[in-house]
Amino acid sequence: MINRYADFARNNKADALSIGVEFRSLPVPAHDVRWRTIIKGVRARPGIRPGARCASPPVTPPTYRERLRTEGAVLAVVGAIASALLLALVARASERSASTIGQLIFVTILLLVLAPFAARRSIASAEPVALSASLTGEPTPLWKPPLVLLVLAAAFVVPGELGVGAAGWDAGLRITGGCLLVGLAQALLIERVVAADESRTGRHYVRLPGSRPLGGTKLGFIGGKQA
Repeated sequence: MINRYADFARNNKADALSIGVEFRSLPVPAHDVRWRTIIKGVRARPGIRPGARCASPPVTPPTYRERLRTEGAVLAVVGAIASALLLALVARASERSASTIGQLIFVTILLLVLAPFAARRSIASAEPVALSASLTGEPTPLWKPPLVLLVLAAAFVVPGELGVGAAGWDAGLRITGGCLLVGLAQALLIERVVAADESRTGRHYVRLPGSRPLGGTKLGFIGGKQA
Protein backbone atom coordinates (compact mmCIF):
# COMPACT_ATOMS: atom_id res chain seq x y z
CA MET A 1 0.00 0.00 0.00
CA ILE A 2 2.76 2.48 0.89
CA ASN A 3 4.59 1.65 -2.34
CA ARG A 4 1.43 2.56 -4.27
CA TYR A 5 1.36 5.95 -2.54
CA ALA A 6 5.05 6.40 -3.33
CA ASP A 7 4.45 5.63 -7.00
CA PHE A 8 1.44 7.96 -7.04
CA ALA A 9 3.51 10.77 -5.54
CA ARG A 10 6.31 10.17 -8.07
CA ASN A 11 3.97 10.03 -11.07
CA ASN A 12 2.22 13.22 -10.02
CA LYS A 13 5.47 15.01 -9.24
CA ALA A 14 4.59 15.58 -5.58
CA ASP A 15 7.03 17.73 -3.68
CA ALA A 16 7.38 15.26 -0.84
CA LEU A 17 6.00 12.09 0.71
CA SER A 18 6.26 11.93 4.48
CA ILE A 19 6.30 8.46 6.04
CA GLY A 20 6.47 7.56 9.69
CA VAL A 21 6.82 11.09 11.10
CA GLU A 22 3.80 10.59 13.36
CA PHE A 23 5.62 7.81 15.17
CA ARG A 24 8.08 10.31 16.65
CA SER A 25 5.49 11.22 19.29
CA LEU A 26 4.96 7.71 20.55
CA PRO A 27 6.60 7.08 23.93
CA VAL A 28 7.24 3.44 23.07
CA PRO A 29 7.62 2.98 19.30
CA ALA A 30 5.99 -0.21 18.06
CA HIS A 31 7.36 -2.30 15.20
CA ASP A 32 10.26 0.13 14.79
CA VAL A 33 12.45 -2.25 12.78
CA ARG A 34 9.58 -3.19 10.44
CA TRP A 35 8.76 0.44 9.71
CA ARG A 36 12.38 1.27 8.98
CA THR A 37 12.55 -1.67 6.56
CA ILE A 38 9.42 -0.47 4.75
CA ILE A 39 10.72 3.09 4.49
CA LYS A 40 14.08 1.83 3.21
CA GLY A 41 12.22 -0.08 0.49
CA VAL A 42 10.31 3.04 -0.57
CA ARG A 43 13.53 5.05 -0.78
CA ALA A 44 15.02 2.40 -3.09
CA ARG A 45 12.15 2.50 -5.64
CA PRO A 46 12.98 3.81 -9.15
CA GLY A 47 12.45 7.52 -9.52
CA ILE A 48 12.19 8.18 -5.80
CA ARG A 49 14.62 10.82 -4.57
CA PRO A 50 15.27 10.43 -0.84
CA GLY A 51 14.67 13.65 1.03
CA ALA A 52 15.62 14.82 4.49
CA ARG A 53 15.38 12.28 7.27
CA CYS A 54 13.59 13.27 10.43
CA ALA A 55 15.33 12.43 13.65
CA SER A 56 13.85 9.31 15.18
CA PRO A 57 13.57 8.74 18.91
CA PRO A 58 16.06 6.36 20.43
CA VAL A 59 14.96 2.77 20.74
CA THR A 60 13.27 2.56 24.08
CA PRO A 61 14.21 -0.08 26.65
CA PRO A 62 11.91 -2.93 27.66
CA THR A 63 9.10 -1.55 29.78
CA TYR A 64 8.71 -2.65 33.39
CA ARG A 65 5.58 -4.58 32.44
CA GLU A 66 7.47 -6.48 29.75
CA ARG A 67 10.17 -7.41 32.23
CA LEU A 68 7.62 -8.48 34.83
CA ARG A 69 5.89 -10.75 32.34
CA THR A 70 9.10 -12.25 30.96
CA GLU A 71 11.06 -12.67 34.17
CA GLY A 72 8.01 -13.78 36.14
CA ALA A 73 7.07 -16.36 33.51
CA VAL A 74 10.61 -17.78 33.47
CA LEU A 75 10.69 -18.10 37.26
CA ALA A 76 7.21 -19.66 37.35
CA VAL A 77 8.03 -22.19 34.62
CA VAL A 78 11.33 -23.16 36.23
CA GLY A 79 9.61 -23.52 39.60
CA ALA A 80 6.84 -25.66 38.11
CA ILE A 81 9.27 -27.94 36.27
CA ALA A 82 11.51 -28.34 39.32
CA SER A 83 8.50 -29.10 41.55
CA ALA A 84 7.18 -31.69 39.09
CA LEU A 85 10.57 -33.36 38.85
CA LEU A 86 10.97 -33.52 42.63
CA LEU A 87 7.52 -35.06 43.09
CA ALA A 88 8.08 -37.55 40.27
CA LEU A 89 11.64 -38.61 41.06
CA VAL A 90 12.21 -38.08 44.80
CA ALA A 91 9.80 -39.84 47.14
CA ARG A 92 11.01 -37.91 50.19
CA ALA A 93 10.01 -34.61 48.57
CA SER A 94 6.37 -35.38 49.42
CA GLU A 95 7.08 -35.98 53.11
CA ARG A 96 5.42 -33.58 55.57
CA SER A 97 2.99 -32.62 52.81
CA ALA A 98 0.66 -30.83 55.24
CA SER A 99 3.50 -28.52 56.27
CA THR A 100 4.43 -27.91 52.63
CA ILE A 101 0.86 -27.05 51.65
CA GLY A 102 0.42 -24.80 54.68
CA GLN A 103 3.61 -22.89 54.02
CA LEU A 104 2.76 -22.41 50.32
CA ILE A 105 -0.68 -21.11 51.27
CA PHE A 106 0.97 -18.66 53.66
CA VAL A 107 3.34 -17.50 50.90
CA THR A 108 0.36 -17.04 48.56
CA ILE A 109 -1.47 -14.84 51.09
CA LEU A 110 1.71 -12.89 51.75
CA LEU A 111 2.21 -12.22 48.05
CA LEU A 112 -1.42 -11.18 47.55
CA VAL A 113 -1.02 -8.58 50.30
CA LEU A 114 2.55 -7.36 49.94
CA ALA A 115 3.20 -7.57 46.18
CA PRO A 116 0.61 -4.92 45.17
CA PHE A 117 1.73 -2.72 48.07
CA ALA A 118 5.38 -2.90 46.97
CA ALA A 119 4.42 -2.22 43.34
CA ARG A 120 2.36 0.85 44.26
CA ARG A 121 5.18 2.16 46.45
CA SER A 122 7.64 1.87 43.55
CA ILE A 123 5.13 3.59 41.23
CA ALA A 124 4.58 6.41 43.70
CA SER A 125 8.30 7.15 43.86
CA ALA A 126 8.88 6.85 40.08
CA GLU A 127 10.67 9.77 38.46
CA PRO A 128 10.23 11.18 34.93
CA VAL A 129 12.90 10.29 32.40
CA ALA A 130 13.55 11.78 28.97
CA LEU A 131 13.30 9.78 25.77
CA SER A 132 16.88 10.81 25.06
CA ALA A 133 18.10 9.26 28.30
CA SER A 134 20.34 6.23 28.00
CA LEU A 135 18.19 3.48 29.51
CA THR A 136 18.37 -0.30 29.39
CA GLY A 137 15.32 -1.25 31.45
CA GLU A 138 17.74 -3.11 33.76
CA PRO A 139 16.61 -6.54 32.55
CA THR A 140 17.44 -9.47 34.78
CA PRO A 141 19.39 -12.08 32.75
CA LEU A 142 17.05 -15.01 32.20
CA TRP A 143 19.65 -17.49 33.45
CA LYS A 144 19.48 -15.99 36.93
CA PRO A 145 16.04 -17.29 38.07
CA PRO A 146 17.02 -20.96 37.51
CA LEU A 147 20.33 -20.34 39.29
CA VAL A 148 18.62 -18.67 42.26
CA LEU A 149 16.17 -21.56 42.53
CA LEU A 150 18.98 -24.12 42.39
CA VAL A 151 21.06 -22.35 45.03
CA LEU A 152 18.12 -21.88 47.41
CA ALA A 153 16.96 -25.48 47.05
CA ALA A 154 20.50 -26.81 47.50
CA ALA A 155 20.92 -24.70 50.66
CA PHE A 156 18.15 -26.77 52.28
CA VAL A 157 18.50 -30.15 50.60
CA VAL A 158 22.28 -30.66 50.87
CA PRO A 159 22.57 -30.09 54.65
CA GLY A 160 19.65 -32.45 55.19
CA GLU A 161 21.28 -35.13 53.06
CA LEU A 162 24.49 -34.68 55.05
CA GLY A 163 22.63 -35.07 58.33
CA VAL A 164 23.04 -31.43 59.32
CA GLY A 165 19.67 -29.99 60.34
CA ALA A 166 16.16 -31.27 59.80
CA ALA A 167 15.59 -29.88 56.30
CA GLY A 168 15.55 -32.18 53.30
CA TRP A 169 13.93 -32.80 49.94
CA ASP A 170 10.54 -31.62 51.20
CA ALA A 171 12.12 -28.25 51.98
CA GLY A 172 13.46 -28.21 48.44
CA LEU A 173 9.90 -28.71 47.19
CA ARG A 174 8.76 -25.73 49.25
CA ILE A 175 11.48 -23.63 47.65
CA THR A 176 10.55 -24.63 44.10
CA GLY A 177 6.84 -24.16 44.85
CA GLY A 178 7.59 -20.76 46.37
CA CYS A 179 9.50 -19.73 43.24
CA LEU A 180 6.50 -20.77 41.15
CA LEU A 181 4.24 -18.54 43.25
CA VAL A 182 6.63 -15.57 43.17
CA GLY A 183 6.92 -15.86 39.39
CA LEU A 184 3.14 -15.92 39.01
CA ALA A 185 2.84 -12.89 41.28
CA GLN A 186 5.29 -10.99 39.08
CA ALA A 187 3.78 -11.96 35.75
CA LEU A 188 0.10 -11.73 36.71
CA LEU A 189 -0.44 -9.69 39.87
CA ILE A 190 2.24 -6.97 39.87
CA GLU A 191 2.04 -6.59 36.10
CA ARG A 192 -1.70 -5.85 36.39
CA VAL A 193 -1.09 -3.23 39.08
CA VAL A 194 1.41 -1.47 36.81
CA ALA A 195 -0.90 -1.83 33.79
CA ALA A 196 -3.77 -0.20 35.67
CA ASP A 197 -1.62 2.78 36.60
CA GLU A 198 -0.28 3.13 33.05
CA SER A 199 -3.83 3.11 31.71
CA ARG A 200 -4.87 5.78 34.21
CA THR A 201 -1.87 8.09 33.81
CA GLY A 202 -0.69 7.45 30.24
CA ARG A 203 2.79 6.65 31.53
CA HIS A 204 5.14 3.86 30.51
CA TYR A 205 7.31 2.63 33.37
CA VAL A 206 10.90 1.41 33.00
CA ARG A 207 13.21 -0.09 35.59
CA LEU A 208 16.09 2.19 36.53
CA PRO A 209 19.58 1.44 37.86
CA GLY A 210 19.62 1.04 41.62
CA SER A 211 16.84 -1.55 41.85
CA ARG A 212 17.48 -4.26 44.43
CA PRO A 213 15.52 -7.45 45.23
CA LEU A 214 15.20 -6.47 48.90
CA GLY A 215 15.50 -2.70 48.54
CA GLY A 216 12.61 -2.22 46.13
CA THR A 217 12.37 -1.50 42.45
CA LYS A 218 13.44 1.93 41.25
CA LEU A 219 11.21 3.10 38.41
CA GLY A 220 11.19 5.90 35.88
CA PHE A 221 8.37 6.80 33.52
CA ILE A 222 8.02 8.10 29.99
CA GLY A 223 5.01 10.12 28.86
CA GLY A 224 1.94 10.96 30.90
CA LYS A 225 1.68 13.80 33.32
CA GLN A 226 4.93 14.55 35.08
CA ALA A 227 3.44 16.95 37.61
